[in-house]
Amino acid sequence: MQIDYHTHHVRCGHAVGGLEEYVKRAIELGMDQLGLSDHMPLIHVRAEEYYPEMAMPMEELPRYVEECLMLKERYKGQLDIRVGLEGDYIEGYEEQIERIITDYPWDYVIGSVHFLGEWDITDHRQIHGWEGKDPLAVYTQYYDAVQKAAATGLYDFMGHLDAIKRFKFGPGPEQEQEVIELEKAALAAVARSGKAMELNASGLSKPCEEMFPSRRMLVEAVRLGIPLTLGSDAHQPGKLGEHLDQARRLLTEIGVKEVATFEKRKRTMVLLNDKEV
Repeated sequence: MQIDYHTHHVRCGHAVGGLEEYVKRAIELGMDQLGLSDHMPLIHVRAEEYYPEMAMPMEELPRYVEECLMLKERYKGQLDIRVGLEGDYIEGYEEQIERIITDYPWDYVIGSVHFLGEWDITDHRQIHGWEGKDPLAVYTQYYDAVQKAAATGLYDFMGHLDAIKRFKFGPGPEQEQEVIELEKAALAAVARSGKAMELNASGLSKPCEEMFPSRRMLVEAVRLGIPLTLGSDAHQPGKLGEHLDQARRLLTEIGVKEVATFEKRKRTMVLLNDKEV
């Protein structure tokens, strides 16, 4: 089953390519399903006073959904398009997030932690945020946010669960066991939520040079029975599906035989050989 459930487009400000360009590229690649999943608008900072090009403006959200639905209908029979959103978890803003989620006919919503307060730990312009901080304390804060995000039940699957490692800032080898315990606690929270998790292949192109999450975390996720889905996190049409062949091989290596797909917030597991189970 050729799927990609994590993509970003020109509306978010830091990606290129229109939604239809992604659709046409997915058809060229022979994909079965394409998830359109741009970033939720910023809700906890004033966009005009924050870093530019972080997410689509709030007024663009209905236009985004309308265009996704139009493309879903236009390309019916050629490509199965699923309408999604990457919904940032911001502690203290759960009600606002829930309104955005419930106001639109999503097929799925990705739960991702990018922000610790006003610091986006995944933004290359903000790596100075690590200065003067205890790396283990940052990891602890991050994985605490992941647990809280999973516990909300707002999301259909959790995205790039260990994105905190992106720029290779973090605790040293002597604190590896503490990090493992943080990872396990986060995965246990996802398992308790009954939701799924993605294998996000984009980490292979980032400084960490490793998918999100790591093989170590994937093995634990499988042990816990967490359903898995796939995403390239493409920010331009040419990157659609990038590294997903490696992601599928990794899943096969650790014994995963099926992946999660979503429609109207309902999860369906499909075999990698394209047959539903």
